[in-house]
Amino acid sequence: MVSRALLASLEKLWQDWDDTYPLPRHLAEYRQQKREQLRELLQDKSLGIANKHVRRSWQKVLQSACFFYPPSSQNVDHKLPLSHDESYSSDSFRVVFYHGRLVHCHLPAGITVTPFTAQDMSGTLTDFHHNMSGYSDQGLFQLISESTLHHGYYLEVNGSFNQPIELRHLYDSLTTNSKYYSYHPYLFVQVHDRSRVCLQESHRELSRDHINMMWVNSHLKLALGASAQCEHTLMSHLSAGGHLSSSQSTYLQQNASYKLLELSSGIPCAERNHHLLLAGRGSSAELSGAYYSGDHYSQKNLVVHQGVATSSQQIYKGMAYGDGFSLFDGKMHILAGAVGSDAHLLSRGLIFDKTARMISIPELVCGCDEVSASHGATVSEPDEEDLWYLCARGLSYAQAYDMLIQGFLMDVLLKWPSIHQDVCYLEFHRGLKAVHGESGTLLQ
Repeated sequence: MVSRALLASLEKLWQDWDDTYPLPRHLAEYRQQKREQLRELLQDKSLGIANKHVRRSWQKVLQSACFFYPPSSQNVDHKLPLSHDESYSSDSFRVVFYHGRLVHCHLPAGITVTPFTAQDMSGTLTDFHHNMSGYSDQGLFQLISESTLHHGYYLEVNGSFNQPIELRHLYDSLTTNSKYYSYHPYLFVQVHDRSRVCLQESHRELSRDHINMMWVNSHLKLALGASAQCEHTLMSHLSAGGHLSSSQSTYLQQNASYKLLELSSGIPCAERNHHLLLAGRGSSAELSGAYYSGDHYSQKNLVVHQGVATSSQQIYKGMAYGDGFSLFDGKMHILAGAVGSDAHLLSRGLIFDKTARMISIPELVCGCDEVSASHGATVSEPDEEDLWYLCARGLSYAQAYDMLIQGFLMDVLLKWPSIHQDVCYLEFHRGLKAVHGESGTLLQ
């Protein structure tokens, strides 16, 4: 049984870590609360995953993922291959994690990254959990991260920086007794008052010749101080053996501004959960993303407006082909007292095959008057007249499809500076090529 195998592995890991890394009482209570929630969730045969197709995709992983890899372990050689070390130029700011361990760091003065245990960060983590309490609908994968709360990395930003900071998470195949080997990177980012930073985060693997299947369960906590600004790109692409579950919690204080672009391609099975709290007066967030699925992709957002005169905008574009299934579940909650809030959500889907499926669930809950809010969703197929028009002007059918995809994504990318547009589209196209060959099209 899936839940029993997973729970047995977790119980053993919890016991080993509790004996080695005792926590302060308040954090220990928080962790124990998450473990109880996880135990209850695992008693449910659905695992908290309503869609049968999605649930089957993850059951195979969870049933065999008995190898949990803590970032502090020394069982694996964490040295990055030389060919990748040599590619790091000295004039770019970059942090590289390999198998969850920090292996490369070049940062300007004012930005630091340090390993931590939950005991080291007890005050900061407790404050963050207190602020997010009651506004985070945690699912299976986030509960797994929180219940094993011990190790991670702390990135602290003090000052304003124009040059992007790259955060690379790299993975490689390992030989283990279990079918799926797993990584659980845990990152806490704190942008202090009146600071500004641009983060370019990515998840990718070094080799696609896997001995095993891979499961990456990443967790990010992001806290923005008063009048802080953060631009964040998140790009993920793994091979046919990769499964990604990614959860993020974001907290914004007064007049803080957060802008996110997430791109996911080349991942057969992916879950993305993002909970964002606009706590301070005048705080704002823009969330946008593009993804495509040949198997399963799920995007779940929860944006909560707590402060007065807060604003949020969400635009997500998804594509599905073959027997692929994609789900977008976007929620906007405007709490009582959050007058003057401005919240908008738009989801658009493009289906390339009759057997592909897409579900979009926009939701708006408004607890007060004097707000501006809207939501909408569409799902359609490529327009044959557009394809004919492009082919009539000398493009091949595959090239015409590529141009339609680029046009479909353009209003998402146009929200970013031109220097990021090219990089982001190339990264997305790279993921397409990883699955569909050098042409990078969905037509083979």
